[in-house]
Amino acid sequence: MSIRFVATRVHLPASIAKLLQEHLEQLETRESYHPIVNEWLFPGIVPGQHLAAATGIGLLTRAGLRVRVLRTSRLALLSQTVPARVLADVIGISTQTAHARSIASGGAWQSYPELRRN
Repeated sequence: MSIRFVATRVHLPASIAKLLQEHLEQLETRESYHPIVNEWLFPGIVPGQHLAAATGIGLLTRAGLRVRVLRTSRLALLSQTVPARVLADVIGISTQTAHARSIASGGAWQSYPELRRN
């Protein structure tokens, strides 16, 4: 299973794919879910709109997750493991900001274009 962020397709590990499949199955049973007009992974109450960020943060916080800590650590790991251009597409930041994050987190993707030519 994969998920697309703008132009970048990311293949999901089996454990995450299973959770995602369960989430999608639960969406289909919701009365407010409108699959024809809804292309969001986390749809909001209004058809065709995504879940509000504050609502998502509240759900995660109530589940005992520290959102800011999770976000910071996941961004650092992602910055180390994917090229800056992919990171920029996935999280919606500029390539320059993604490159700076990559350098700060110890990412080594400066030679990525050369690796793709081989």
